[in-house]
Amino acid sequence: MDVKIIPNKYNRTTVGADGVTHNIDTSIMRTSYHVAISEYYDIEDEDVLIDAILRDLNRLSDVFKAIKMNRASAKNDIDKINHFNDYIQNIKMNKDIDELELGD
Repeated sequence: MDVKIIPNKYNRTTVGADGVTHNIDTSIMRTSYHVAISEYYDIEDEDVLIDAILRDLNRLSDVFKAIKMNRASAKNDIDKINHFNDYIQNIKMNKDIDELELGD
């Protein structure tokens, strides 16, 4: 299964007072994503195609769940590092780091 996630940029539009004209808001570039899963070749039976797509979607779901769990774990690690850095900064504010002794 070949998954491609391609980030894009776009501008939103608003419908004008006439209900037909669309005005483009160029003040903010927004992000969108194009997700392409797989290309299926040499499949003549629609049921076989549906089964292949469902199989790939289930695999894709499992992969994204694993990625999300890994990101959450990494975020927790970063939070711990940030907390430690804040702790060190507080110590520095209260006492010169050169004056610190083991056990302080």
